[in-house]
Amino acid sequence: MDLSMDILSRLYDLTGTSDPAQLAVTTLIALVLAGGLAALILEAVRIVKEYSRQEVPHAAPAPEPKPEKAPEAPGEKPAEKPPAKAPEKPAVPGIEVVKGTVKESMEALEKKYRLNAVTLATADGLVIASTINDPDEEAAVWSGRFNEMHKEKPGSYYPVADKGVYLYSTESAGNKVIGVARRTVALEQDEIKGLQDDTKKIVDKFAPAVRKP
Repeated sequence: MDLSMDILSRLYDLTGTSDPAQLAVTTLIALVLAGGLAALILEAVRIVKEYSRQEVPHAAPAPEPKPEKAPEAPGEKPAEKPPAKAPEKPAVPGIEVVKGTVKESMEALEKKYRLNAVTLATADGLVIASTINDPDEEAAVWSGRFNEMHKEKPGSYYPVADKGVYLYSTESAGNKVIGVARRTVALEQDEIKGLQDDTKKIVDKFAPAVRKP
């Protein structure tokens, strides 16, 4: 009984009435208000959480680690292909051109340097030796052409490739000897030098008339 009176006294202090009906109504209203306030607080907390979730940036996914390349075992490295070699040019055959006669020597010169024909002439167009039957015109025309080209640009070798003719010169006892070589392909540098040297050997051996007295 004392507990009931104490409760009623506290409710009176809060509501200002001791009527049970009014107290019940007041208590009910207070409960409803309290429930509404609690619901409002919960909704506010939910909104704050939702807003915070949208503001926080998602962390970028960590990149997947690349598989490590297994180290190559010694000796497993693929062999590199060597660079393709340029086709080797045929070497000048070791043929001795000075034979028993002029004819044989000129034929050896022709064979050694893979010539179609070769004529040797003096600077004024006279024939010294040749592998063709009628070399007079060959000697006169091409020795004249050599002299013209030499005046324009001094030298000892002049290719006339469009005619398949390669003009060169050497000296025998201080006199100029002009060579008229006919060949399908151009002469290489080592062939030019060899042809000049071998021509000098033949002229020195068989044409003493071109030497100075």
